Amino acid sequence: MYHLHVSYAARLSGRTARACIDYVLRLGASANKLDRVLYAGSLNMPGWVVDGAGISYWQAADGAQTRTNGRLLYRVEFALPKQLSLEQQIQAAWAFVRFLSSLCAHGASGLGVPASFALHAGHGRNPHVHCLLSTSLVDSHQRTAGQWFMRHDPKKPATTG
Repeated sequence: MYHLHVSYAARLSGRTARACIDYVLRLGASANKLDRVLYAGSLNMPGWVVDGAGISYWQAADGAQTRTNGRLLYRVEFALPKQLSLEQQIQAAWAFVRFLSSLCAHGASGLGVPASFALHAGHGRNPHVHCLLSTSLVDSHQRTAGQWFMRHDPKKPATTG
């Protein structure tokens, strides 16, 4: 058995990146969900992100995205085999999230896109991962949070998104 679901969150639909990361990590309004988080991680976060789960990144995405029809992030949910140990599930989750991150970069970056994920227990019978993938690429330029989500200008790559 397998499960893979891909969707996106957009400002036009009324979704926020903060609400998505809260759901993934079971924070805020999602804290009372019975499905426990067994492990959480993030990768390819810019230097200004100070928390390990990337919460500040997704919160900044909400504040910076000005296009009403712009996509905030991609959401991917996938199942893990329950026959694997927790350590093996964590390794499998990291491997697949790394693959998704580089896939979203379309080969434009050696690192991929910023991503956050959490492994949920699935009530003991359905272990699965929720992953958030950014629409912004990682490159060699250091940017502030305000610059990170700006529209890219190829004439000024160091000061635009």
